[in-house]
Amino acid sequence: MIEFRSVLIVIMIFLIITFPYWKLTHNFVERVYGKKTFYQWGSRTYYWHTALLVSGKLTVVVILFLKWSNAGLFISPYNKKVSHVASKL
Repeated sequence: MIEFRSVLIVIMIFLIITFPYWKLTHNFVERVYGKKTFYQWGSRTYYWHTALLVSGKLTVVVILFLKWSNAGLFISPYNKKVSHVASKL
């Protein structure tokens, strides 16, 4: 069973990456598309699709780096073995 702590860490890393991406790119993309066009569903769908893909890829890179550096985030507190999340990465 996947540990709750590992899943929580992954979700937090994803949100921490997504928020700055949104803050840095939202106004620029709104200016490029124009305010009226940007707030239509099609333009916003492409924007959020890209934002989630970039954030997901960066999250995977961060998790692989943490695993490679033996940060200890994915070690089970019960038996001190590597949990299922880290072993599948």
